[in-house]
Amino acid sequence: MAKKQDTPELTTRTAIEPIYADFLTSVDHGNGTLIFSTDRADGDTVNVVINGETYVSEPVADGQFWIVTGKPLPQFSVRISN
Repeated sequence: MAKKQDTPELTTRTAIEPIYADFLTSVDHGNGTLIFSTDRADGDTVNVVINGETYVSEPVADGQFWIVTGKPLPQFSVRISN
């Protein structure tokens, strides 16, 4: 005879963060300006970590956002953090 199985508990899931396509398209190594193309909405800002320091971008406009570090960047690493 088959046993009745308990109904599993329902769990709450957190909302899935959207995934954006952000691409580094231009770098001015002298003044540390990085320009990205993106599919984010106009007006959004993006947190970008460059060489371990976090910068907030200018608002997205026409599919682009940019960061101006004001520091020369002969070598750098970039990570989008949001």
